[in-house]
Amino acid sequence: MDASLTLAADRLDVSRLHFGLKDSSLEVKGTLENFSRPHAELDYSARVYLKDIARNLRPAEIPGRGLVTFAGRAAFGGTKDYLVTGKVQGSGLEFEEGAIGVRNIGLKSAVKLTPERIEIEGSN
Repeated sequence: MDASLTLAADRLDVSRLHFGLKDSSLEVKGTLENFSRPHAELDYSARVYLKDIARNLRPAEIPGRGLVTFAGRAAFGGTKDYLVTGKVQGSGLEFEEGAIGVRNIGLKSAVKLTPERIEIEGSN
């Protein structure tokens, strides 16, 4: 983890927050305001190589091949007040269930997440 933060009276500015796990990474930047009733506006981007997380996802039988990237914006004012928007893209993905396997799966989609729903648009 690597971070560049600035703390003010009732605000936290995140210039850079980086988490890494092997070849995968998550980058976040933005602001958190009003510590008594927090509100945050964050930009995020992530590169997740399934080989880095597949062991933790068993028994979903994800073989650990492929790359998924995410990028977008998140805003929240509590557990029941949030909005996450962005784009997700995947390549070289695989899925196995018993004797059935699908290889070289690709995806590209816009995503919107609210407390009420998850919307996925433009997938191919």
